[in-house]
Amino acid sequence: MPKKIFLIPAYKANQNFRDDLIKKVLNKSLIEMSINKTKSILDRNDSIVVFTDSEEIKLICQRLLVRVFHDTEENKSNISGISRIFSLGHKFDEFDYLIFISPYYPFLKKDSIESTILKLRKTDSNISYSIDKFKYQEISINSLTSKEIFLNDIKSVFIDFLLIVRKDYFSRAIQNPKALEIQYPSKQTFRIKSYQDLWVCEKLTLRKRIIFRVIGNKKYGMGHVYRALTIAHEIIDHEIIFVSNLEDDLVVENIAGTDYLLRSYPQQDVVKNIISLKPDLVINDILDTNYNEMVMLKRSGVKVLNFEDIGKGAKSADLVVNEIFDYPVNQNKNTLWGPNYFILRDEFRLAKVHKFVKNISRVLVSFGGTDKKNLTLSILKIIEKKCLEKDILIEVVVGPGYANLQQLRVYTKHRENINLTSSTGIISSIMEKTQLAICSNGRTVFELAHMNIPAIIVSQHTRENTHSFADEKNGFIPLGVYNENTTNEEIIENFDKLVENNDFRKNLFDAQKKYDFISTKKRVKKLIYKLLDNKL
Repeated sequence: MPKKIFLIPAYKANQNFRDDLIKKVLNKSLIEMSINKTKSILDRNDSIVVFTDSEEIKLICQRLLVRVFHDTEENKSNISGISRIFSLGHKFDEFDYLIFISPYYPFLKKDSIESTILKLRKTDSNISYSIDKFKYQEISINSLTSKEIFLNDIKSVFIDFLLIVRKDYFSRAIQNPKALEIQYPSKQTFRIKSYQDLWVCEKLTLRKRIIFRVIGNKKYGMGHVYRALTIAHEIIDHEIIFVSNLEDDLVVENIAGTDYLLRSYPQQDVVKNIISLKPDLVINDILDTNYNEMVMLKRSGVKVLNFEDIGKGAKSADLVVNEIFDYPVNQNKNTLWGPNYFILRDEFRLAKVHKFVKNISRVLVSFGGTDKKNLTLSILKIIEKKCLEKDILIEVVVGPGYANLQQLRVYTKHRENINLTSSTGIISSIMEKTQLAICSNGRTVFELAHMNIPAIIVSQHTRENTHSFADEKNGFIPLGVYNENTTNEEIIENFDKLVENNDFRKNLFDAQKKYDFISTKKRVKKLIYKLLDNKL
């Protein structure tokens, strides 16, 4: 095992602002943070030396049992900082590597230092550095008869961050030392230069990593992606990463253009890779979770929050939020149920909710992001005649996974009473103009209730039909799972009733006035922060 000595320059002469290295971040000074991190890297034969001209820093080093080279007024050289340390390089002949670590880079990671040492050991280079991230200064090395250091033909040497030097670098026999350039992640190169940087450092130190695992495909639609994005937009204090299966191409397409990092893995490797990312919290929005996968996550020590989960893995989560189920469907004590936890998308925040009007001018038809059964076109044909008679404009909204878009475009092309929109990101503006709706039994139901829009609700499959919020007491007419033999007639009957009977529609409208889902999103955000703080 090669012997290493870690050298930390901590000179007042090089300070960015008064007493910067003894300023505290979360009750620890910068020099203390640097020493503690360096200690965590030490092997048995390694050593640390701090170089300073400060009595305060000398005292901190002594209390932390770290060797300190103190430049007093009597022995102070005419050079300081890293140049001073280089001039003493011959004093460290017993060590194979000299590793210079700046205390001004609090996020330099142990793994980065260790990997750089390993890379240097595998090459014949004498020095490692990162040329585009550091400041430089010209130096002379007195002990080596003004030997020059050449880094990319520049007579200079790095003044801070991380520099690793082989012992043979100080040998007179080496005339042209070789340099290994290393690039480091941008976060690790964050440098303390001001009081404001100290504040930012404290914020970044408290920052945790949250992973959203989401699904989005033709089978399950895009509601889970939209919910995850809405939550993520509310969280600015922590790092966000999205994870999906490789098969979920819709997730990749819709998340890739956002500000969040997206990782996609094969289905069987997702949880293993999530654990390797070392998250503090995993938020699963993938419908029912797998028991074995949940056990793997919990054994790794990570906190877990699941949405819309009634699967076998749900019981193992720290918290499950099933807002789309109006009543409990299991006895799990870790589960919250009902609309009090519904997360309204950001686009509805400033949307103008309806006041009751007698005349219906527009109706919305929308069946989610995929509409696998093409109910949009089927229902459009059913209500078109009545809408023509009453001069009602039909607003049709389909999602990015809708496979029959071309067919629908052909059907609606020459029909002036039908507007077709394939961008769900503006559905709130369309809802502001519509007084009625015919929709599927998903998240759209809650958005309609928020906007005070009575609606006929048709479930696309059995699971969707378990969502019981769509009820007359909440302003909706539920027709159950779509059945071609019976549902079409029920739609005609109920649509006629809503259009012709203002008293009936007014009762449904009044039933929705109690709902305002702006505040419920804040409730869920508080739960997330409690999980992160281990208070839940």
